[in-house]
Amino acid sequence: MPSFHYVALNKAGSETKGQVHAPDEGSARREIKKMGFYVVSIGLEGKKLNLKNALKVVGGNRVSVSTKELVFFIRQLSTLLKSGFTLDDALNTISEQITSPSFNRAIIEIDQSVKEGKTFHESLGAYPAIFSDIFRSLVKAGEASGELPAILHQLAEYMEEQSKLKNKITATLMYPLFMVFTSIIVVVILMTYVIPNIVSVLTSAGQELPWNTRLLIDGSEFFGNYIVHIFLALLAIFIVLKQYYKTTSGRKMVDGVLLHLPIFGSLTTKIGISRFASTFSVLLRSGVDILKAMNIVKDVMGNVVLRKSIEDSISSVSEGKSIAGPLKATKVFPPIVIKMIESGQKSGNLELMLDAIARDYDNEVENSIMGLTSLLEPAIILIMGIVVSFIVVSILSPMMQMTQMS
Repeated sequence: MPSFHYVALNKAGSETKGQVHAPDEGSARREIKKMGFYVVSIGLEGKKLNLKNALKVVGGNRVSVSTKELVFFIRQLSTLLKSGFTLDDALNTISEQITSPSFNRAIIEIDQSVKEGKTFHESLGAYPAIFSDIFRSLVKAGEASGELPAILHQLAEYMEEQSKLKNKITATLMYPLFMVFTSIIVVVILMTYVIPNIVSVLTSAGQELPWNTRLLIDGSEFFGNYIVHIFLALLAIFIVLKQYYKTTSGRKMVDGVLLHLPIFGSLTTKIGISRFASTFSVLLRSGVDILKAMNIVKDVMGNVVLRKSIEDSISSVSEGKSIAGPLKATKVFPPIVIKMIESGQKSGNLELMLDAIARDYDNEVENSIMGLTSLLEPAIILIMGIVVSFIVVSILSPMMQMTQMS
């Protein structure tokens, strides 16, 4: 029977090492659990395990966890709590299924914190990189209302929808970006390696070259002589712009311009409205008070112009006024969104209106991305075709003249 070496934590939180004999890893984990230990890492005999190495990615609670892992954790926790498990037993059970050492350690420490008397949302606060303000606020609301399993289910749905939207945008734009990158590489190779070899043949003939061929030769020489300088200049421009974007004035200026760009501005606005509505809705449905919810929504907005409009709305709501007024004043949110929010606030069904807005704008974002892709692909092909045609004609025309002269 195989031997499994393990690193675990005892009930006091101290490291302990040992080995157990079991037919498989699952059985080994169960045996270790019966001994009262929390498994951190486990492996077959011959594999050296060390708590420090296994957890080195934790680095002061800065644990990186994928959305897929986090959604799995939330859904499992919701299911176990609905089935009658205590929070302690549920966390302990889930920790045995988590394969990421850093996330496994985080869950173990959260479980230990809960055992020591802290609330679940307070224990989650030790890992802000994993559990966001939205996550902790929803858990707090669930603990207060006794509806934690249902709220965790809502949270999982919300995170999956946000992840799907992000993945859809990335996947749709990946092909056009690949085409742009490939086109640039092809042109650079032609200008720096292929054309210089052909130019030597054309210039040795001593004939007068047409303007387009001379332009091509000059461009090729410029690329050949200054390719490193061009690269460094572009890199410097990128770094300067990136640093400028980190400043308050730079972020405000760039985000403002982005909202007014043709096609891209509309897409950015729709993505922002979708995120605003879906996040605000799930917070309100879970019992988070409106001011707290708006402060959380403000922090998840990527565009500072949209964020500022929500900040103004927070001030308005704190004075007993409408949410919609400040949103309308920014002239960023479309009139129909403003009207729906006004109607929802007056009728007491704001979260339902926000749900409807989120669904509509998710569809709008998807349609906009498909439309953008349908425009980008032929545009890239056309531009690349013009560039390549110019190069081919510039090379062939003097070569044909040479053939006719001979």
